[in-house]
Amino acid sequence: MLRDLHAKGRSPVDVIAITAANDVETLRSALQGGVVHYLVKPFPFNAFREKLEGYAALRSRLGEVREVDQEEIDGLYALMRNSARALELPKGLSPATLALVARTLRDAAGELSASEVAPRDFTPLPRSPRTLRRGGSRDALRCGGPPGASVPLDPCHHERVNLAGDAPVIQPARLLPGAPGPQEPRAEGPSGAAPGPIRGKALIFWDPKVPGKKLDAIDTDQITPATDCVSESLETLDARWKAGSFRFLMPDFVARVARGENFVIAGDRFAIGSSREMSPAGLKGVGDDARHEIVIVCGAGMGDIFRRNALNLGLHVIQSRAAVEDAQEGDSFSFDPGTRTLRNETRGKTYEPAVLSPQEEDIRRTGGIIKLGKREFAESVRRPPSVVWPDPKTSRGLSSTEQIVWAHRVDKDAEVRPGATVRVFADLLPASDGTGPFSIHTFNQISGGDTIYPRQVAYANDHFVFNHREADDKQTDI
Repeated sequence: MLRDLHAKGRSPVDVIAITAANDVETLRSALQGGVVHYLVKPFPFNAFREKLEGYAALRSRLGEVREVDQEEIDGLYALMRNSARALELPKGLSPATLALVARTLRDAAGELSASEVAPRDFTPLPRSPRTLRRGGSRDALRCGGPPGASVPLDPCHHERVNLAGDAPVIQPARLLPGAPGPQEPRAEGPSGAAPGPIRGKALIFWDPKVPGKKLDAIDTDQITPATDCVSESLETLDARWKAGSFRFLMPDFVARVARGENFVIAGDRFAIGSSREMSPAGLKGVGDDARHEIVIVCGAGMGDIFRRNALNLGLHVIQSRAAVEDAQEGDSFSFDPGTRTLRNETRGKTYEPAVLSPQEEDIRRTGGIIKLGKREFAESVRRPPSVVWPDPKTSRGLSSTEQIVWAHRVDKDAEVRPGATVRVFADLLPASDGTGPFSIHTFNQISGGDTIYPRQVAYANDHFVFNHREADDKQTDI
């Protein structure tokens, strides 16, 4: 690439390399190729900013001079070296926060506790058994060590600390202008009654190379091709996911589901591959549009991530090799969601599917996050958030992350442990650009899309950035 950039006849261009390559040979090649700066990932933004500012200063100075002596040359190279190196900060501590803490400490007459610092002019710090001190030329944080000991400012240091204190308050939901407020969900049947059985016809994926055999190893790229894992607008977030379902493997899939062929029959290792939520979401949407709930019936080895995503979304998935082997075109099926019993009505056979894990079974019984969210949405809007931090004794047995989850629990007696599903009060939706539209789609499905403001969104762009492809640009615009 460097040779091409510097080829004869091309406009001169300078290069700042941003790379994960940290071997000497690559670095030597970069230097020989005229790279002016070399940044190894990961790096803090201030390091990148320093390189850009140094380069900009160099270009500006070169534009001002016509001839240079050795002193001027040394000065120009010094601009690129940036003698003032960025302070290496612990993860989670930004330069801006450090500057605010340092300023507050310098202005203080004596020692301050974290809780005394918190009400001042920046985001509150956690309260813990530690003291913020002014000391000599350096601000430091005492963390329960011996008298006079201090370490660089670090919110967590090397110990488990109590995060209780004057934490930022999570705001309740805000209604959109003119919105009447969330409505209570319609009853899905008599109280305590299980949903009725799902009925339909078989839709079979046959192996084109082996007559009579169901197709194995249908991966998520075949379920939803990469070109359909995008959204084109906020109004049509899931349109491409649905339209692209089995686009190349079975072009008439959507039409066949609309005719009532809603029991998808496939071989072993169904939905292996990439962890794209758009695949189960698209299939669920196709069934919802056709008013025929889709049931996936496959053999062994189903993709774990697809199965969990499907259960989250309320898409029924069943693993039964016997049911797959018996199924033929035109067979009628029924499925009881309450007992997970599958029956081939045409063959007169009943099948018990592979058992789900306890966590998966809990999720399945709720109907998935969208159904559960719709049921609880009205109460969640009316109910003010309650954040209660653990006392020092409890906090000693919890990591910092577990303390945060513990404090934000909706059900205050819920156990916080690895593998547990815990409802929490939150006002932040994290997403990457690949999953962002899916997250927004889920929010709209639960809330109705026209009831409350989304509070905050944290976005990490890592797929669809600056590549000038029309479909990806639309994704980024969302």
